[in-house]
Amino acid sequence: MSDSIRYALLCALCVLMHSGMLSAQTTTTSATNTQDSQESSFSDGTGFFISLGAIKSGASTASNPWYQAPWESSSIDFQNGLNVGAKLAFFNTKNTLGLELKGFVNSSNIKQSDLSMLNYGGGIDGVWQPFKYLGVYAGGGYEQSRYADSIDLRATPQGGYVNAGFRIGYQGLYLDLYYKYSLYQTHLDGMPSFSQSVAGCSVVFPLVEVIAAIFTPSYNGGYRSSYGTRGYDYRRGYFDGRADATRDFHRSFHF
Repeated sequence: MSDSIRYALLCALCVLMHSGMLSAQTTTTSATNTQDSQESSFSDGTGFFISLGAIKSGASTASNPWYQAPWESSSIDFQNGLNVGAKLAFFNTKNTLGLELKGFVNSSNIKQSDLSMLNYGGGIDGVWQPFKYLGVYAGGGYEQSRYADSIDLRATPQGGYVNAGFRIGYQGLYLDLYYKYSLYQTHLDGMPSFSQSVAGCSVVFPLVEVIAAIFTPSYNGGYRSSYGTRGYDYRRGYFDGRADATRDFHRSFHF
């Protein structure tokens, strides 16, 4: 199976995960809204988020431009890799403009050898969310890459990067399609100098709210996927005062 097919399958898996979570949340939210008109807890873009997904790394050289690098073969071919990240997002009261502080770790290998790459860093993005289910963002930051084989550490290049992407889905639960380009050159023995060029696809979700949704009792004796009602209610012996506290916590992050 070729790398392009494997990468397409990884992206398809991310899309299916996102679609399944979004469908389940939409169904649960519809049921909750029959009791009261509260919005989904995933509709708020403010909070702490985790991202999980796949990347396609490429080497950008004079003969392999940045926009072709993740997709075209070159003298330095990366295998597909994985991405794990964390984001702290701050949105305005209308959830249309926001800032995200982020950290990430990428991993992949180089085909021609047993050389592996671990890339990690942090940065800041500006977000524009003109529609409820669609947004765009751009930003940059600083990163370091560690290239190593089974014997020793080959290189630890570091420097700035720029990135941009699309957000598709709820503001708090979405599919992230992005591109990242390193502004520094990497020099490895026996290989031409290159800059990293990465295309990625990740599912982004609010970690705290997902955990709370799993372990918070529902009114019907099972478990619920969002914080329940407006105000304080007492139903079937369960006193729910967390709804207001949760909304107050979110409001405190708005600017």
